[in-house]
Amino acid sequence: MKTASLQASSKRDSYPALVRKLPLRPLKTAHTYQVALEMAKALLLREERSLDAGEADYLDVLSTLIEQYEDLHHPIPDASGLDALKHLMQEHELSISDLGSIIGHQPTASEIVNARREMSKAVIGKLSEHFGVSPSVFFDVRIKRIAS
Repeated sequence: MKTASLQASSKRDSYPALVRKLPLRPLKTAHTYQVALEMAKALLLREERSLDAGEADYLDVLSTLIEQYEDLHHPIPDASGLDALKHLMQEHELSISDLGSIIGHQPTASEIVNARREMSKAVIGKLSEHFGVSPSVFFDVRIKRIAS
């Protein structure tokens, strides 16, 4: 009985068919990376039904392979809290004067933007609240990976 049940469920499991289309192996070329992105996009953009267990497992592993390729070939540099602030100011079209209004003191805003002063916890709290982001966005903390 268990064998029949297992066979029936494997018919609904599309994992083997996906592996036949694109085997789950490390992505070594730009071409295989692009193919993997297309496959992941196709699975993610499904609107007519949710993923079955096999598709969900396949997408999970494929996402890990894509992330590994991107970490190796397209690393994202660390951004400082000041970089984040400048980006948010640009996104929201804010001037230094506008920033001064947010934190309560225009000269302090100017010193922060021009890297002559670090952001205090109070300033970070006001910025976090104003922009609706985590305070950690403004901290200059770097976490280094530890090789095992």
